[in-house]
Amino acid sequence: MKNNNPYSALHSFFKGLFKAAFIELLPDIITALKQQGFQVESPRDEFLDAPASADFIGESLSSFYHRTSKREIPFYKRGKKIFCKRSELTEWLEAGKHPSRFEIRSELQHRKPS
Repeated sequence: MKNNNPYSALHSFFKGLFKAAFIELLPDIITALKQQGFQVESPRDEFLDAPASADFIGESLSSFYHRTSKREIPFYKRGKKIFCKRSELTEWLEAGKHPSRFEIRSELQHRKPS
């Protein structure tokens, strides 16, 4: 049975719009609350299974398993299952940062001549 209520479509539209806006503003809201002295607890560090971990870092499951076998990625193993903490995968990704040309030039300009 089709819903002929015109407000239903508007409700769905605005619900999606507000959700997207809230998600976009959430980091700024948390920062503002912290500056006001509020304690903002971060959610408990989430464990991801192998497929979710591979998806999180943007690799195929096969490549993910290859990296774990080479011990390139931090992981936990219980029985035959492999798990990763989301925060540790984020740290691993951030550790691979290469400086941009602008950052390199800026660093060279700020160095004192020997």
